[in-house]
Amino acid sequence: MGAYERIPTRLIAVRMPEASVNERRRRAHTAAKKAGYTPSQAYLTLMAWHLFITHGPATVWPPTTVAVAYSLRWQVELVFRAWKSGLHVATLTTTTK
Repeated sequence: MGAYERIPTRLIAVRMPEASVNERRRRAHTAAKKAGYTPSQAYLTLMAWHLFITHGPATVWPPTTVAVAYSLRWQVELVFRAWKSGLHVATLTTTTK
């Protein structure tokens, strides 16, 4: 991958639990119906997978570890979003002497 510098990467596909897949598909059908279209079969098929692109070596980042690390990373993102929103970090004015 890379527009200027090529970086070796790998694609990891992890199958999702059937209950999660069904929930995703239900939401996709609801959103599509609201917008006036039908989701394609290819789109519905892809909903059964978590897809990750990484440049970490397979010896350090096996597929199951990548999936767990991503879910933890997402939780950290949610915490920072809550802090930013609740503490109004974006509107803080700071000055230095």
